[in-house]
Amino acid sequence: MGHWGSADIGWNSTQLASEWTAIAYTWDADTQTTTVYTNGVLANSATGVALDTASEDSNGFSLPFVLGNQNNADGTRTNGLNGSLTVAMVRVSNSALDSDAVLAHYQSEVGIFTQKDSDGDGIVDSVEDMFAFLDKNNPDDAAMTRTKTA
Repeated sequence: MGHWGSADIGWNSTQLASEWTAIAYTWDADTQTTTVYTNGVLANSATGVALDTASEDSNGFSLPFVLGNQNNADGTRTNGLNGSLTVAMVRVSNSALDSDAVLAHYQSEVGIFTQKDSDGDGIVDSVEDMFAFLDKNNPDDAAMTRTKTA
């Protein structure tokens, strides 16, 4: 997780490439504490972190919430600082969640993202089993769904 004006904080290599991972990031304004959780479990924490992000541009206009980059004060994004990621769900709160709340959210939603996908095409087996034109052992059928639903 990147910060303007403060050291970035990582999640201690507690995630694997090509595997769904729930990452929760909290920042507590009162204690200036940043905390990162991986799959509902504490991965890293730092205190004395100023969260200095641009929420308005230099003309006073609100800037959008951004993932995988940052808002500059003039309303542009930072070139060369684009994240490479796939996001399934974003949850935003107006206050820092504690570890119990992060774990509870993770436990209530983990089943959505951990279903088996035998052929690795991004369509879980249970969905492929529901449709005759899908085959849970054929990764090429994912392209067919784009054609059929488009």
